[in-house]
Amino acid sequence: MSVDCNAYLPVTTEASDVADAIAILLGAKVTMEPLDNYSDSVYAKVGGVEVDPSTITFAYANLSINATLQRKAYELARGAGVVEADASASLGLAPTLGLDVDRRTPALYVHLGSGPVRVAIAVRLAQFFGGSVVPQDSGAGKYEGKVLRFKRRAPRAAQNGKAWQTYQNALAALRPLSLADIKAYRKYAYHAKEG
Repeated sequence: MSVDCNAYLPVTTEASDVADAIAILLGAKVTMEPLDNYSDSVYAKVGGVEVDPSTITFAYANLSINATLQRKAYELARGAGVVEADASASLGLAPTLGLDVDRRTPALYVHLGSGPVRVAIAVRLAQFFGGSVVPQDSGAGKYEGKVLRFKRRAPRAAQNGKAWQTYQNALAALRPLSLADIKAYRKYAYHAKEG
């Protein structure tokens, strides 16, 4: 039996927005780039975590993390005094449409392992987008610890206009994970071996 950490985000959350947020949390550089030559709009350009276009369906997308950000995840784990066995491997993220932890509300479900870095990522995603985090889920509908719930901090993503620009600014202002974040959520992690 494996125990994993799962984040349940609002069903309207886009996989590409989750990819950008994870990249920023792992320390990717964010630049504000002009949207086009005809407006004053700018967007948060982020690299390092990509949505694999071959996996996109209505209900599923696979995210891949570049080697630089994988290394940063590993260094965060080591700096926090833990060995996260798979921190240097792909985080194996696959945002999937499903039901929230309440089993009634549609949600975007992000499945991660239950190491301290991954729990911190899940918590920060839920804090930004809103949603719930189950730090220890055995997969049988049994939660080993408490369910963490968060209200949305970020403005809702929009397709255009002032709301879209406000969201882009909020995404660019997202703070990368720190050692303090990892240590704060370490107590919720199932896999938190000392390093």
